[in-house]
Amino acid sequence: MPGGSLNLTCVAVGSPMPYVKWIMGVVELTKEDEMPIGRNVLEVTNIKESANYTCVAISSLGMIEATAQVTVKALPKPPTSLIVMETTATSVTLTWDSGNPE
Repeated sequence: MPGGSLNLTCVAVGSPMPYVKWIMGVVELTKEDEMPIGRNVLEVTNIKESANYTCVAISSLGMIEATAQVTVKALPKPPTSLIVMETTATSVTLTWDSGNPE
């Protein structure tokens, strides 16, 4: 949902151990001089739109990558046609229609 957050973890092993970086689209999210070895956790906060996040592992033997697709969905609309079906001293039973068209 918009404004949400998540952590994406990328682990890569090999000999030699690879450096690991994150890219969103074409934007590098990990600075070249701050690439950790073997594991990198990307903290994504206040997410506003859907995006692809790509983990890239790099060593002297080559490069490999994996992509995570993050999809942002809107909050549901409030329910409509709210009807009180039954009430007791300690409970109430309601029915309603979804505010979202199917």
